[in-house]
Order: sequence, then structure tokens, then C-alpha cells
Amino acid sequence: MVNMLQQKRGNVNCPRIIFTAKSKGGVGASTLALCVADQYDLAEHPLRIFQVDNQARLSKSLGRSIISINIAFGDARRDPSMLIRAFDPFAVQIEDMRMSTESALIDFGPTETTRFLEWARLAEFDDDLVAFNLPGIVFVPAVAEPEAIRAAAKTLAEFEQSLPSVQRVFVRNERDGEFERLHPASEAARAFREELLPLLSSVAELRMPAIEAGSWRWFEAACLRFTDTIALTTEEVMAVTGLSRSESKIVRGDVAAWLRAMEDELHPLFPFMGEGNNRE
Repeated sequence: MVNMLQQKRGNVNCPRIIFTAKSKGGVGASTLALCVADQYDLAEHPLRIFQVDNQARLSKSLGRSIISINIAFGDARRDPSMLIRAFDPFAVQIEDMRMSTESALIDFGPTETTRFLEWARLAEFDDDLVAFNLPGIVFVPAVAEPEAIRAAAKTLAEFEQSLPSVQRVFVRNERDGEFERLHPASEAARAFREELLPLLSSVAELRMPAIEAGSWRWFEAACLRFTDTIALTTEEVMAVTGLSRSESKIVRGDVAAWLRAMEDELHPLFPFMGEGNNRE
């Protein structure tokens, strides 16, 4: 289904706007954003990163200049114009990208996604993306549980309404199990059939495999990047995790295997990912 994007846009290597969005926390959106950022860096493709998340998850790991957009929701309720002003610097930055080769990655917190889309409707931001010839793609992940599935369906529908030119991609995060193995009578399976499945005919899909044995948690707690993790020596992994030498090798290998799997999933959308790996 990823071919939908290639058919919709001619040059899949051109600069683009990448959104990682969710209406519920803990579904892997920031993890996916970190993976995409790492792949851009590995390929030496320029990427401007925005963070619309009051918890600042992404900036803690990247350790680089990130443009943060913070919204004081209480103030915005009293003065709705504050919502427009909050995203105005973002709009200026995107307009500045028209003549560059730089792409943009925007990572949202769960509450901020809805606020951004509200702004996008008011500002007719989709018209700007089309006028600037900046194709957009939004990744919306969910784990295999009912609330996350319903939230993903909501976010995908909202993006279609507010930013119709943006290609939508549903990400099956298998951290809590595979969607194909949901019991047909379960609430999660019912939410998938009734709320998410009707949308998937016009939505691309990606698989985000679980990292074996939860091996990433050690490095995530230390605010490390995926690329930094796999570059650690065994002694450095031992220092970060407190694990034995053999266990340290295993958890680092688990992270490396996951990164390769994600590269394979993302490659049809971003062909420069994995250049030099003898792909056909």
C-alpha cells in the first residue's frame, strides 16, 4: 500500500513535510520520529525538526537544535488568537523552505495534534503546501488496544479534513501484539473493524515491529538515539544498562535488528534510506 504515495507524488526524494501524530500518548509516534530523524542524518539529507509536545521527548534524545512550539492551552481558551500566533513561526519556517532542499519533521504530543489541525483549517495551510509544492506525509501509529485504535482512526480522519493533500500512513505498532492476532470478539478487533478499517482503503500502512525483549527501554531512559545505541561499545552498553557483557550484546543487537526492519518498512516511501545496502 505504500505505493500510494509514489503514485501521488512524482519525485519521492524531494523535500517534504513529515508529521508524526497521535491523539493518544504511548503509541510510538516519537519513537518513529526519532527513527526517521536518524535515517535522514545517516543519509546526510537535511531535515528541519519541529516539536509540538510540551513533554519535549524528541529534543531530549536528539541533542540538536529543534524548533519548539509551546501552546499555553489555558491562555488560548481565553484568547483564541493565541493559537494562531503560536503556529505562525512554524508557517514562516515552512514558507522559507520553498527554495531549499530541506525537509521538515513535525512531532506532536497527543493534545497538540488536534490544536495544530484546528490552526491548519483556520490558516488554510493545505493551500500553502500545494502552492509551495511541498508534499506532506503523516504517520499515525497505534498499538493493538481499543483506545489507541479509535484515537488513530480519529487522527487519520481529522488529517483528511484539515490537510487533504497530505498522504496518510497508518502504522501498526506491534509492541503489544500483532493486529492480525486480535480475537475477533475483542473490543480492539471491533474498534479496528468499525472505526479504522473503513479508512484504510485510502490510507497506506506500515508495520512497526516490537523491539525484542523490550531492549530499547534501557537506551530510551538514557535519552539515546538509535544510531548512537548501535555504535556503543559493549563496555559502554554495560555502563548504560547495568547488564552483563552477554546481555549487553544481545540488547544492542535487538535495537540494531529493529532499526534494519524499520529501514525496510520506510524505504518505499524514502528510497534514500538504506542507500549503499545493495538494494535492488
